[in-house]
Amino acid sequence: MKIFLSYALALSFLVLSHEALADKKDFCQVKLSSEYCAMVKFDAPIGRKEDARFKFAVIDMKGHQIKLSKKPKLKLWMIMDNGHGHGSDKLKIQAKKNHYLVSNVWFLMLGQWQLKIEVKLKGKTFKKDLDICVMKPAKLSKIGKC
Repeated sequence: MKIFLSYALALSFLVLSHEALADKKDFCQVKLSSEYCAMVKFDAPIGRKEDARFKFAVIDMKGHQIKLSKKPKLKLWMIMDNGHGHGSDKLKIQAKKNHYLVSNVWFLMLGQWQLKIEVKLKGKTFKKDLDICVMKPAKLSKIGKC
């Protein structure tokens, strides 16, 4: 009986930790291909005053996280109204067990930003952009267009 309870408890932790990153509302934020998506989950409201750390993962269409053989390339890019743009500081990307922790995420200005994503899966390179709207106050910021 103790073995069964230990197994059930361990299984529940695995399920809960998976669901914490792969929320239904966050599923497939960036479609990389017909098989894979990229997912971004910010630790706190997106703002300019603090490091806007986030978790990054690649998942399949069933919501299972895919382990990458190489770190993803991620870059912030500001989209300006006049057609110009600029980047931000270099992002720090740390591999964790089921995702990447991305820090040194500084949105220098309010407005429309993109997270430029490049990942390699099964010998193919996928490049996509995720729109991020940075507003004042930070609680109004969101993933998506402004």
